[in-house]
Amino acid sequence: MNNRFFLILLLISLFQNSGLCQKKVLDHTVYNDWKHIANEILSPKGNYAAFEVDPHRGDGYLVLHNLNTNSSDSFPRAVNPRFSYNEKFVSFLIRPGFDTLRTCELQKIDRKKWPKDTLGIYFFERDTLIKIPEVLNYSISEEADLLVYMTEKNREKPQVPEVQWWNLWRKLFPKELPEQPASSGHHLFIMNQNGDYLKDFYDVTTFTISPTGKRIAMITQQEQKKRDSVWIQTYNSDSSLYSLNQYASDIKSLSFSHDEDRLAFLMSTDTTKNKIYNLAWVDFPKYALKIIADTNMSEISEMKSVSEFRKPVFSPSDEILFFGVGPRPEAEEKDTLLESEKFKVDVWNWQDDRLQPQQLLELAHDQRTNDLFAYHIADDRFVQLSNDSIDVRFDPDESPDYLLGINKKPYEDTYNWTFPNLTDQYRVNVKTGETELIMKEVGFGGELSPTGKYYTFFNRDDLNQYFLDFEKKDTVCITCSEPTIVWLSDNNGMPFEPSPIGVIGWTKNEKSVLLQSENDIWEFDAVGHTLRPVTGGVGLQKKVKMRLSKLFRDSVYYDLSECLVIGMDRKTKDRIVYDVNANGIKELYRTPHEIYELQSTRNQSKYLVRLMSLKDYPDVYIADSDFTQVNRISMANPQQADYNWATVELVRWKSYDSLELEGLLYKPEDFDTSKQYPLLVYYYELYSDELHNHYSPRPTASIIFPTEYASAGYVVFIPDVRYKEGHPAQSAYNCIMSGTDHVLDLLPNIDSTRMGLQGQSWGGYQTAQLITMTTRYKAAMAGAPVSNMFSAYGGIRWGSGLNRQFQYEKTQSRIGKTIWEAPELYVENSPLFGLPKVETPLLIMHNDGDGAVPWYQGIELFTAMKRLGKPCWLLNYNGDDHNLMKNANRMDLSIRMRQFFDYYLLGEEAPLWMTEGIPALQKGKITGY
Repeated sequence: MNNRFFLILLLISLFQNSGLCQKKVLDHTVYNDWKHIANEILSPKGNYAAFEVDPHRGDGYLVLHNLNTNSSDSFPRAVNPRFSYNEKFVSFLIRPGFDTLRTCELQKIDRKKWPKDTLGIYFFERDTLIKIPEVLNYSISEEADLLVYMTEKNREKPQVPEVQWWNLWRKLFPKELPEQPASSGHHLFIMNQNGDYLKDFYDVTTFTISPTGKRIAMITQQEQKKRDSVWIQTYNSDSSLYSLNQYASDIKSLSFSHDEDRLAFLMSTDTTKNKIYNLAWVDFPKYALKIIADTNMSEISEMKSVSEFRKPVFSPSDEILFFGVGPRPEAEEKDTLLESEKFKVDVWNWQDDRLQPQQLLELAHDQRTNDLFAYHIADDRFVQLSNDSIDVRFDPDESPDYLLGINKKPYEDTYNWTFPNLTDQYRVNVKTGETELIMKEVGFGGELSPTGKYYTFFNRDDLNQYFLDFEKKDTVCITCSEPTIVWLSDNNGMPFEPSPIGVIGWTKNEKSVLLQSENDIWEFDAVGHTLRPVTGGVGLQKKVKMRLSKLFRDSVYYDLSECLVIGMDRKTKDRIVYDVNANGIKELYRTPHEIYELQSTRNQSKYLVRLMSLKDYPDVYIADSDFTQVNRISMANPQQADYNWATVELVRWKSYDSLELEGLLYKPEDFDTSKQYPLLVYYYELYSDELHNHYSPRPTASIIFPTEYASAGYVVFIPDVRYKEGHPAQSAYNCIMSGTDHVLDLLPNIDSTRMGLQGQSWGGYQTAQLITMTTRYKAAMAGAPVSNMFSAYGGIRWGSGLNRQFQYEKTQSRIGKTIWEAPELYVENSPLFGLPKVETPLLIMHNDGDGAVPWYQGIELFTAMKRLGKPCWLLNYNGDDHNLMKNANRMDLSIRMRQFFDYYLLGEEAPLWMTEGIPALQKGKITGY
């Protein structure tokens, strides 16, 4: 027996050493099968969890896990799970198959004829799954086990009975069938917790359920006498019905009061396309319709009307109904001009507050802009709260006496070259509409308490947080008593003025306000004006970065008993879960992972957590109330064990200018000290806190993924980069080059003749700049790089419409001065002027749909390299953005970038697109791989 045992061990050893057990290498061929988890939820009482498991392409499935029996069931192609209030059922949508939809698209079938979703409802007690085909949408009551859904089909057209030859009388004088009205609506069904149908309705276009399920309101539409007729129907929990017998051509924006006794909505009787709306409500106890606001009310000017672009909402106390008033829609003018007879021009005026590109991007928003009005129900009184100059911060979950008003107009034209964006701030009286100037030129902060009783602000002169009590007219410094605590954010060399880490929020009854420092969470007493560390100073003492996690979003206030603190150990990057309350802080759980997601049941008896590390995909875990048991309930990618993965370690060194730096060093799982490896360096500002990031194999939008490249035999290094104002290029050089030196010292078996650089956006700029300053790297890839800071300075960020000057003077580009004040700094930091020194082959990706960095920057870089005879390639993915959005383009970039580095750093054969290019005549016909 023993001899046989040792023989088996010998065979296993020989098998392993022969290379037959060697793990596979990650590349683009595995992307489609790698799975990800999405839409994970806990049931209200914590008896179940549900989550989707989806491949990159293809059909996924929904997992339903019973937390009491630790058993699972799955539902193919199901998505978006939702549990009923009392856990009687779970509902989800079942998508048509991936191949089915792909075939429809391939055959160019009209999308209206594509297969529709199916609604799945699984009843726990009966262990029964019901499937309802062709469901358009559905909803579940927040506080009752009630489900409402609409199907694609409406009422069926009546069938004409077949006429037999012998029934001559019926043939000659057929009986008229009842005419069914035309409708764009659908069939609506109401179902209870047992799956019993309570009622159904035809011709429904939209619906809403009150929070407790007491009432279901729906809009019904029919075409009667060649015009639209629209009305509201309501089904009540006592099975009674209410129908609004009032003609309307359109009704929209249904909104229940919190006591569910009123339903507010917008209603129009116009038959024209551009309709004017009235604000109305139904009073259910009285079964009466009331027009609240229309064009006849004196508070609305002649040129304005109730806006269709703001949904009416009741205040939590139901004392106020908020709604919008905007420009009155104008009748469409008849156009008799040919398209060739119309001029199209944008007029840029130097006195415009916003540049034309910004105006055009924000045109749809501007067209929907409206003023906020408050209807005080008891007084039957209207108050205007915002206007063309002052916008208000409005949260429908608050019951404020005052709102925060923001006026940016005095400074809006400066937003193209300044940061932060200054505003004037006001306190707006909800009862009267009166405005009170609080502070001018506010850059950061400026927070009104939910009721409007207090205001906190950041003093730009002494860099402290302050507290203002309006009633007492008392201003107190919050942070002055703790001058050694770091209250400011890390700008990492960006030249804008210091910014606060900031206010977290208010506790119940506004007894105190919570603030964040660099490490700890603090509480300032609104009455006693005392400041205390909620986290007991543990963050500073133990060098842990602590952040407050609010478990429930049903209140604007913070309750520490309904919060956890998530800490990051600054030395190890481990995450720590703390319980925090008035008595102090207690460590519950420490893990060498990133906490990717955290949910809780209402009674906090269970937590759903997603934990990830480089090795561990962020699977779903369930923790008990004190985190003594944390159990994994998902395994998304068991096939990972078959592939050569990566390991990661945190490394520390000093830059050439003596800055303490950190970085991440990734090695192949089978790293061999006797073997030589190429080194790839990737960077983008600060990355070391991302030690526990998991990189699933997937097509890239712009960057290298260290797991894939390590699997293929690369060592990947991601250094932190610390910057000094005015000299971003030299700063990057000092950090990246010194970091490379450190890695070469740590790993002597790295081949220093086979090193590469890769970066995207700001990292792409650093790549382009670095190869003008050193020749030690053999290949480099720059995504969306700025090459010429002079031409980029005056350009447009097409994604926002803003001029780029603010970026160079105040933010990421870190020059800190205008081109007229310091042109020498723009030369020093522009790769274009150093290109004659370049000896490193360069791959550029810059797309003509880039909304952040104008793609002519990539063109300037490429054409200069071409003229100088430097090896260079430019990938322009037509119509795609700064980071690739289209999956096919991402897949293509993943292949080409890997081929590029494999050729220069691994000695693989060069692909055709590098050696021969792809002529425009062959575009789309060959890949050139």
